[in-house]
Amino acid sequence: MSYEEEAEPNPCAWAAALTFDDNEMFSSVDLFISRLEVLRRIEVHLISFMTSGKLEFTAHAMGRHNEEVGAGGTARIGKKLAKVGRSAKKKAQICTVLAFVYKLVHENRHATQRDVFYCLIQHFTTQQELNQTIQDCVAILSCGRFSMNIMASTRGFVAGCIQWNDGDGWVDGTQTVTQGHCVPGYYSDNFQLKVTGKYLLVVEKDCFFQQFCEARIWEHLPCTIITGCGFPDVGTRLLASKIAHSTPRPIVLGLVDYNPYGVAILMTYVHGSKAMGLEVFRNTFSINWLGIHATEAAL
Repeated sequence: MSYEEEAEPNPCAWAAALTFDDNEMFSSVDLFISRLEVLRRIEVHLISFMTSGKLEFTAHAMGRHNEEVGAGGTARIGKKLAKVGRSAKKKAQICTVLAFVYKLVHENRHATQRDVFYCLIQHFTTQQELNQTIQDCVAILSCGRFSMNIMASTRGFVAGCIQWNDGDGWVDGTQTVTQGHCVPGYYSDNFQLKVTGKYLLVVEKDCFFQQFCEARIWEHLPCTIITGCGFPDVGTRLLASKIAHSTPRPIVLGLVDYNPYGVAILMTYVHGSKAMGLEVFRNTFSINWLGIHATEAAL
């Protein structure tokens, strides 16, 4: 974790915000690629496996000090990404998931990770085992789960100066009463996003989010507000990242509790989570902590 108090003039000095910077890493994983390209990559790797018996990671991520990060988020310093182990079971599981993904993409259907687990329950003993195998497939195909038609189960909400079109028509974030709009669980190739707010307000608690919606805060302060109702799920983090990196870039503010739980939520947006593997570096962004700080606690 790193933060800077006076790294640059803070446009939100009135908020006395601390700035948390993202990982400064990049990943070779493409979050969104075409259906045809996904099918082509699966065919190439399965044919290669059948002829050579090997499955290799084609994706990698690099960070400070040339630290290389593997599919499961494990750092390997100065080493190339290892080939999938010799375990016949592991190779069979990866091929099973690749075949399932191929069918999903070919038929243009979608499924959550939980759906995939129940469909392949004969091959996996736990959800975690499947999730890790999906991350192996992400590294092998060098594309994100959304390109593999694996959706995120979302519980987040968004409102304010934002519009998006996921193929079913435009959704206007200002046209809401109290609850806001559900965060999309899937992003198609034709997903369109328009952000007109100057600020992005990331809120920890759903009750505060609803109060902001009732007050229609965006009519007084041009902003987009988003909440993950506690620890944010992947879909909420991805949409927040899309908003944070939109053009022109909004000023990102985080409203969380002044306790370790609140800081952990901020760090999830800034650094992601280990469970996201190589996809994590595509979904992070810098954020300003809005609220009371240690220097003010004694006042």
